[in-house]
Amino acid sequence: MFPFLHLLILIYSLIFFTFELSAYEITGKKWIGSNADFYVDFPGTSQLGRSWNAAFINALNEWSAKTPFNFNVNSTYFDPCQDDGLNSVKFSENICGQEFAAGTLAVTILTYESQLLGPPAIVEADIYIDQVNDIEIYDGELKSFPDQILDFRRIVLHELGHVIGLEHETASPAIMMPSISNLDRLQEDDIKAVEILYGGKENCQIRTLKFGVTKNSLSPPDCTVNQFTVGSEDDSHLDVYSFSLNQLTKLEFSLKSDDLETVILVADEYLNYLAADTDIANDCHSSLNTELTSGNYFLIVNTWNVQMKPACGTTGSYELVAGYSATGATNLGNNISLEGGVSDAVFTGSITSTKGQNFGNIFKSSDSIDISATISIDPNHQGKPGFIIVAAVIGDQILLLNENGNFIDTRAQPGVLIPARRKELGSVELIEIFENLITADLGIYEISVDFVVGYGLSDMPSEVFYHEDPLNLTIQM
Repeated sequence: MFPFLHLLILIYSLIFFTFELSAYEITGKKWIGSNADFYVDFPGTSQLGRSWNAAFINALNEWSAKTPFNFNVNSTYFDPCQDDGLNSVKFSENICGQEFAAGTLAVTILTYESQLLGPPAIVEADIYIDQVNDIEIYDGELKSFPDQILDFRRIVLHELGHVIGLEHETASPAIMMPSISNLDRLQEDDIKAVEILYGGKENCQIRTLKFGVTKNSLSPPDCTVNQFTVGSEDDSHLDVYSFSLNQLTKLEFSLKSDDLETVILVADEYLNYLAADTDIANDCHSSLNTELTSGNYFLIVNTWNVQMKPACGTTGSYELVAGYSATGATNLGNNISLEGGVSDAVFTGSITSTKGQNFGNIFKSSDSIDISATISIDPNHQGKPGFIIVAAVIGDQILLLNENGNFIDTRAQPGVLIPARRKELGSVELIEIFENLITADLGIYEISVDFVVGYGLSDMPSEVFYHEDPLNLTIQM
């Protein structure tokens, strides 16, 4: 984790002379979400009758077609000199009153905003093409005899590379070489650079978030901020967890550690950072409460790139407690099966201490809790003899609910599937797991249990269709 950076503006230009070759680098500055809207409406045509607008859009589309980045084209003109947050382009005799440098063909001005993790994000890009140059639209080698005529399309193809976030490439043939050349299409190095720049998430293991209690650690060889965001100088470790919500949900995250300075961040699937706890004022712990709409998200466990206080380091173990609260039942994720069978069943679950006014997973031992699940049976399985399975997972221990309403430790009968109910399968099966459960009455004051429900067909007794995400119950003091 690095401190915040201020808003930055950077200028790139394409020139017409040879540079000494040296290796290029990726700074990591990029667009959030790997896409950007671009506003373009060039009037008129070249002397050969070729449309400036069509050539520019063709260059936009080439980047979109050949790389992970996508330009959304909007055929409306906006003046690049306006501070409007819009990406635009124009022919111009100067750069908003500032003269072009000698030999400059075009200039791209990028505006950045700091991010909680990694390099700043690009938030605006504007291109200025020097109109004093003799420019045409053509393919192939540059036309230099009898007069120098430059190709508009390869100029803007280069500038759009800067818009995406690429630096100059000086070690291999590429459109992103600092001077214009006979190359008129994207090269392998151009494409690879975009793949690297926008491929940070592929560098790291992304685990599915388990609501309830997760114990883990930050230490080598865990992924680093530099690897995750690409180009950052921050080498602090991080763990990345993905989760999905199907409704407006209140979330409660806490990290506890005796020796690791913990940081919590929440981001959407495009890595817009939505909330964070970076406080280092007291102990090594951190906590974060937030509310999110339906969608796909990341929870990131991080630390600082330098030790902030003696008691808390930059590596160590942690305990993550993830809680949620919503007004509707929880979708329990994709359906899977023991033997690889395919099913269109849908699984939902709910735990409530308010008789259905709201649902969650974190409760006190004195709460009276109702736990239930619903299975929408695959239409191909409805009306057939089958069975219902209910499992409770506590650490490495697996308990199965029998037909008498008791949970049986599977270690007593290894490899045996114990059904909670045998019946002809209906279209929807409602499973009441517990009603008015008060764990304190059982002498249980702290526990985390993952419930899994499923069903099978009597003529396939070893196959069970169930859900990927467990229904978690966490009891805290």
